[in-house]
Amino acid sequence: MSRIAIVLACVGAWLAPAAAQAAGVLRPFELVEGLDGTRAVAASASGKHVYVASTDASGTVGAIRVFSRSPDGRLANALGELRDGVDLVVGLAGVRRLAFLPGGSLYFASPHWGTVSLYQRNPATGALTGGAPLIEGIGQAIDVVATGNGTQYYVASEAGAVFVYDELYGAVVQQLDDGTGGVDGIGGARAIAMTPDERFVYVYGATDGAIAGFVRGGQRGNDLARDEE
Repeated sequence: MSRIAIVLACVGAWLAPAAAQAAGVLRPFELVEGLDGTRAVAASASGKHVYVASTDASGTVGAIRVFSRSPDGRLANALGELRDGVDLVVGLAGVRRLAFLPGGSLYFASPHWGTVSLYQRNPATGALTGGAPLIEGIGQAIDVVATGNGTQYYVASEAGAVFVYDELYGAVVQQLDDGTGGVDGIGGARAIAMTPDERFVYVYGATDGAIAGFVRGGQRGNDLARDEE
């Protein structure tokens, strides 16, 4: 390795000479400190606001901070914070992924609380309101994905299960357990994803070291069956 390459590697910024002007190359321009315990970051579709989820060392108190974003990309101001136990807020501890519905609402799962929460978002100010848990009683709820219209939520649990919640019924309408009914590969589930056409759902099971595929069915698409294709 050349002397130049060694120096760049030491600062964590090695770049192949031919790629120096390539599209998509990253260059640092800002550092925001004091965000210990951060586990998830998401930007609104407009790009005006950035949301940061963190959890304290005990794993029992979570928070979501809202930042405004200036036209040059910098996080200009911390606009506010939601925190477990403050103003009756619950359901933030352990959040590992933040996601938005097409209308802008923010949703996420909390493994500590066993909940999925849905917050309405003010597109002008970035402020979050609402937030009473939408789904409760799902132990170790680690990740969640929703349909575009926000009527069905698919929740992965580290206990090795997937839950299907239908907003029409206001309840969980299906539970799939690892090793039961032909379901396999979701032991220690850590992540869940849905294809853009909303036909298929995929779950990563860390204990099994596998990804299990499911096809959506039912009259409302609120039923999962193992993908045999």
